[in-house]
Formats: sequence, C-alpha cells, structure tokens
Amino acid sequence: MRAPLFASLFFIVELFSGAAAQQKSPVIPLPEVSPCQERSPRFSGAGKRASSVWRWLVGRTLPSPLLQLLSTASLLRLPQLVGRLLIPPPLARNVAVQTVPSHRGAIFMRVAASGSNIAMRAFTIERWIRTAMRSYQVAILVFIAMLFGGAASAQQKSPLIPLPELSPCQDASHPRLPEKWHAVFLMVPFTNAQLVLSDITYDASLPALRVKLYGLRNGSLDLFITHSDTYVLNSRDGGLSTCAGLGDTGLRPLPADWLSSQSQCVGSAPLGKTEVQWWKTPLKPAPSSYWIWYKASDQTPFRLAFQSPSYQLGVLSRYALSYQLRFEPNPDSQLESVSRACQNAKRVAPDGARALHERIADLSSAHERASQEIQRLVPELAACPVAAPPVWPDKLAITGLMTPWDANENPYSVEVFYDWQSQAQRTRIFPHSRTSFVAQDALLLNPRGYNITYRRKSGPTCAAVLPGTLRPDWPSRGPCSCEAMLTGTSAPTPYGTTRIFACPLDAPRAAWAWYALDGPPISFAVTSLPGDQGFGLFAVLDYRDWLPGRDAPASVFQKPPQCQAHGASVRADTAKCSTCHLGSAGAAR
Repeated sequence: MRAPLFASLFFIVELFSGAAAQQKSPVIPLPEVSPCQERSPRFSGAGKRASSVWRWLVGRTLPSPLLQLLSTASLLRLPQLVGRLLIPPPLARNVAVQTVPSHRGAIFMRVAASGSNIAMRAFTIERWIRTAMRSYQVAILVFIAMLFGGAASAQQKSPLIPLPELSPCQDASHPRLPEKWHAVFLMVPFTNAQLVLSDITYDASLPALRVKLYGLRNGSLDLFITHSDTYVLNSRDGGLSTCAGLGDTGLRPLPADWLSSQSQCVGSAPLGKTEVQWWKTPLKPAPSSYWIWYKASDQTPFRLAFQSPSYQLGVLSRYALSYQLRFEPNPDSQLESVSRACQNAKRVAPDGARALHERIADLSSAHERASQEIQRLVPELAACPVAAPPVWPDKLAITGLMTPWDANENPYSVEVFYDWQSQAQRTRIFPHSRTSFVAQDALLLNPRGYNITYRRKSGPTCAAVLPGTLRPDWPSRGPCSCEAMLTGTSAPTPYGTTRIFACPLDAPRAAWAWYALDGPPISFAVTSLPGDQGFGLFAVLDYRDWLPGRDAPASVFQKPPQCQAHGASVRADTAKCSTCHLGSAGAAR
C-alpha cells in the first residue's frame, strides 16, 4: 500500500472512530444488508476462507462507521463493498456479473443491479479504494475490523449491567428536627483512629445540647453546650457531680435545620434498604461540601459526611462520617437541671477550642472503656470475631452509587468489572447531571492503571496515573483492621451482622469499609483533608449489586488508542499503592 494512501485511510479511520463516540444516528440515509433469498452454496478452498472472514467481520464490525460511509459513497451495499475490498483489482472489473464464488470475496457480490457498474465507474472513491488495496486486502480488512470491533467496543459508553440511579426529589423543602430529640450516632474519624459513639440529647426550649462520647477502644467525654458556652461534666453513681467551664469552644446547640440556603437535594435513592434523600451543602473554601442523607420515612439524618473537620454541626462535623443508630423524638431530656447546675461553673481553660480538641484527642489514650454505657446504648455492638478479612472472588461485577466530595459534582452511578485471572479491573462512572464527559474509567491492567475520560465534544483522553489491578486479598495486605461489629439486621446493616474495617491509606487519610459477615459489602469510604477540595476525590461508594463469578466481555478491558501514546512513562508515583495493587512506579507496560 502506498504511504500517502495508507495515511489517508488511517486518518479516516481515526476520524470516524472518534465521531462514532458522539454520533448516535446516521447523518445520511445508510444502506442495509438484505438477507439472501437463496441458500448459500458450499465452498471449498478460498471460498471457505472468504466465507469465514465474512461471518467474523459481521460479528465484529457491523455497523462499522467507516465501511458504512464508503458503502454509501459508492452506492454499494455493504456486502458488495466488502467483496470489493477482498478481491484483487483485475477480478473486480467483472465481478458484478459473477454468479459463483471466486477468489477472496466475489461471493459477496451477488447483487448484480445494472446500475451498479455505472455508479462504481462514476465515483472515484471506489477506484481510490482499489488502488489503496493493491496488497493483500484481507490484512487491511482485519486491521479495520480489529480497530472498530476492539477500540470502538472498548469505548462503548452504555452500562453492561442495570445501574442504580437517583430519582428526582419529591419535596425540596428542608427536613427539620423536632424541638426535643435524643439520638445515637456511630462516628468515623478522618484517620484510622478509633470509632466513637455519640449519645446526643437536644432541647430547643433552652436551647441546650448534651453530648456523651464513648470511644469503642477506650475513653469517654461528657459535654454540655448552651448558647456559646461548653462545659465538661463528670458523673458519679448516676448523678452529676461536677461541671467545668471551657468557655467558647466553637460548639453551639444544633439547629432544627441542619442545611443552609445553598443546600440542594440532588435526588433520592436507597442506602442498602433504607430510602433516603441525598442533600449536598457547599462550604468555604469552594468547592468544599458536606452531605446528609435523610430518611424518607421520618426525615431524620441517617448518615452525614464531612470533607474536613469543622464546627458546622457540632461534634458530628468533627468526624468524617456519622451513622444514625437510634433516634427518638420528644424524650424527657432533663437538660434544664444540668443547665442550672452549670450556671456558676468555674472556667478551667483559657482557650476553649484548644481545650476541647485536646480532650477529644485524649479519648484514644485513656485507660478505661465505658463498656457498660456502650452496651446499654447499643447492645448489638460486639467485638470483632477471630476471622480473616474478606477476599474478593476471581471474577466479580459491582454496581453502586459514588458520592464525590466536591460541591460542583453530583453522585455517579458506578459499574465495576474485575477479573483476577486476567489481572484486570475497570471501574466506570456515569454522571447523573450534565457534565463535560459521558463516562470516566479507572482501567487497571496488570502493573499499570489509566484514567480515561470520554468527553462529550471530543475524543477520549488517557492518563497513566493509576496503580495496577487490585489484589483480591487487599484487606489483609492493607492491612485493614476490624474495629467493630454490629450484629443483626438494621438500617445500617441491611444484610445482617456487619464488620467495620479501617484501612490505612496515604497517612493521615484512611478508608473505612463495611462488610456483611456472611454477605456482600455495604460501603467503602475514603476520608478527605483540608486542601483536598477541587481534586475530584470521592467520599463514599455505596454498593448495590455484588455479583461474584460474573464474566466481563473481553472488550471491557481494552485500552483506547489514546492510552498507547503513553508508552512506558508514568506521571504519578504509584509505588506506595503496591501493597494492595499490582505494579510500582516505572513498571513496564
């Protein structure tokens, strides 16, 4: 093949492989393949080879955008065009009148319309094709078929598994809590420190708030907040013994509305088996945010997620995530008697905010554990069993919803295919709101990973910045540690007894994974820190489908051509990920 003609053909192939990603319907009317009316004759020798090539081509490339365009331009049906490509130029001149198979493709020229010869002579593109295909055309056809059958299918944007979606919010009004309430939350720290229970009682008539914190490893702290003052309480024999003032720590009694004027309900979808509304609230510095998932049944906060520690919602916003375990409206709070006892309390700290921070940090270094109080509040909370962490199956498919940290993004539907035998994994996200891209992949292949973005107005972009395939025993390699276990079935544990794992990441960040003891995982969260805003990090992945043994089409793990340009270069240090992922910095492709 002549070099200029090959370059031209390659340009057309590249042009339409990109355009196909955007164009979903033909711009001009296209011919169709009509079924043959007569029985196909039996072939031998070259005829058999040509027939097998055709069957393979149909299965791999139809409808190929390039072949469809060339067929339309030359007024040929698609089988005719393929026949032209498979037949050497000397035979092509007389092929329109052939009625029996001839060498390399004449069998595909059964349509002998009288106008076809005139049309073919009238269009110089057909002559150009014959000249360009002067060498063995089968090799070129295989190249085109592989390009469109492989790369095009690799860039297919439609999910292969039905995905969870957010439905529109039915009510845009902010949920409001009652004047008096009592709740218990399990709070997850920003690091791999201990989990903490918060026992919260609120009375808007005072207004006042009492928060009892219990570290699941050790330590406890009893706080009372009224107006702008915070007090540390000590109890003995079930009664209040001392009240020490810390002054203004930044904490305030919680409002009835935990949202702001900029909060937005982005949709409704269940977490596990609990129907919730997904509320996003922007914060400064932009594009920071926090999320609250409200139960659809009673409009109480089911889960909270914060991008960095703040005083936005009291002690709850000092932790990365908080899960509601109990909620009781209108309890007998007895906060008025506590308020009277603290009226003349002595202030014991000149810097209230610093004193509060130190006392919360000291929970982890305490020598005692409030086991009886923890058991009274959450009897389903148990010690972790002596059992190995979970291991991923060799083949797996996952669906879920991924919540981003940044306020300028909304949750994404997620589709994951995993094949350890092929050492490949693809995580693809689909946006629910209008964005500049239609899908984005984390494609992990052996020792290397690629971030691939399929944009709406241009072809895909590829960056080799990710580690390799996730190892199936990554929880053990982490190493992840079981921090608590919740027995039984409840809203936070929809699939029965559940273990909560802390997994170290790039310190001080941590990952927190909830796994049913005899069932699927529930969620996987990655904490954030100040300064992470604007980097497109995700907060939590909530699983819906966990499908062990699910095969993935081979095209799922194919790289688009844009990834080939990276060669052996890596633009990010992924060596620190090699404990749980294949590969390291500088790994060969």
